[in-house]
Amino acid sequence: MSLRNTIIVLILLIVVGGYALIIGLGSKPIPPPTLLKFKDKDVTAIELKYPDREVLLRRGADGGWQIEKPIEAKADRATVKTLINAIANCQLKETLEQKPADLAPFGLKNPRALVTVTIKGKGALPPIELGNKTPVGYSAYARVGDKPAVVLVAESFSADMMKTANDFRDRSLMNFKVDQVEQFAIDHHDGAELELSRTGDKWQILKPAPYQADPTIVLSALSALADLRVADFIVDNPTNLAEYGLDQPRFTITVYTGKHGESQELKFGKDEIGGKDGIYVQRAGNPAIFTIYKESLNAFDKSLNEFRDKTVLSFEPSKVGRVDVENAMERYTITRVAKGWTITWNGKTEPAKTAVVENFLDQIRFLKGTSIVADPMVDEAKFGMDQPRVLIRVFDRKGQQIGQLKLSTTLVASRGPNGGPKGNQEFPYAASSASRAVYAIDSYDYSQINKTVFDFGFDHGKPHSAATSTPSK
Repeated sequence: MSLRNTIIVLILLIVVGGYALIIGLGSKPIPPPTLLKFKDKDVTAIELKYPDREVLLRRGADGGWQIEKPIEAKADRATVKTLINAIANCQLKETLEQKPADLAPFGLKNPRALVTVTIKGKGALPPIELGNKTPVGYSAYARVGDKPAVVLVAESFSADMMKTANDFRDRSLMNFKVDQVEQFAIDHHDGAELELSRTGDKWQILKPAPYQADPTIVLSALSALADLRVADFIVDNPTNLAEYGLDQPRFTITVYTGKHGESQELKFGKDEIGGKDGIYVQRAGNPAIFTIYKESLNAFDKSLNEFRDKTVLSFEPSKVGRVDVENAMERYTITRVAKGWTITWNGKTEPAKTAVVENFLDQIRFLKGTSIVADPMVDEAKFGMDQPRVLIRVFDRKGQQIGQLKLSTTLVASRGPNGGPKGNQEFPYAASSASRAVYAIDSYDYSQINKTVFDFGFDHGKPHSAATSTPSK
């Protein structure tokens, strides 16, 4: 191709491309104008006026929002932000009349709502007046205060502006971070006390008696308290606390944070009247009464045994030198040697699978009860601990006993829906030398600890002579 032809082609491409660009830009839809123009960061106040009420929101120096009318209360930032975005993005769908002779047909003679936004350095913007919904079209009549024209806005915008002060109120009940908590207490009206304290990352029960606490349960309870939200606002200045069961609260929770003894307190009263699934709550230092959903209590209103650490037998596996195991079928010994472990059974010693042994030790030391069924265990026979199905003794490298673990099962007759016999259900239990408690444990955990010599790699070629003796206590 000659240079002349090449130049002509390039010129044509530029012309065609430019034309396409112009057409493309020209065809791009132009969004409808918004009623007001402002930046959300510049909003300092929002006023919502209705025929029967008024709500005034004002931004504080810290960027937070407060309700100033009809009550003084902290506002929820996210809810106010949603309101601001709705106002800023409200689009003018259509202009109906530039200078209407009568505003009454549009519901604008006495507007349903008057929305005024105040901007930093500019003052109040012209208010948005909201009237009736249109008969068809999912729209509502509106007018901007400094313009006489009646316009249409989305019906959803009109609905979003119909608010009460309670819609904006901050619904958090306690203000703390879980890692700031040093101590917390639950005091019941019947006199039962529960007090827990943190040292580092460990939790200790102080009252009613000293026990190790389960950190997972404690942190879960504190997280639930930190996230607790108001379900409904009942009354701001009650005259009769007894009506709500808050003159003598069902129980009180106090959370202590920081090193200076700062505390936050919640009182829990009666179940909400009127068939609602709530419970009355009051914050210390605030007369207002709220409700929370009753099911929320399950996360933190726990008993002593629920908060207790249910580790059955804790030890350091690197210190273990020998483990003696007795069950209904056999007795065997696992012994640490220079390189790994051996297993001895029926007078014969063989190498044991190191990974299986180490996993076995972890299963023992990490065994946790699902609940504490008795403490102290007065009747061993009731839980099968007088003749345990499995007895495990753990020794250190010098031959000193570290502790022992007992596992047992009991059969309980179950009933069918008509009250007739359905069969027997097996319940596994665990107890140890570490405490006088007996724990209910998971059936899976029981099966994983109740191992035979063959699980550890004992020679499968040899016949297995079942022992009939019961593990000694």
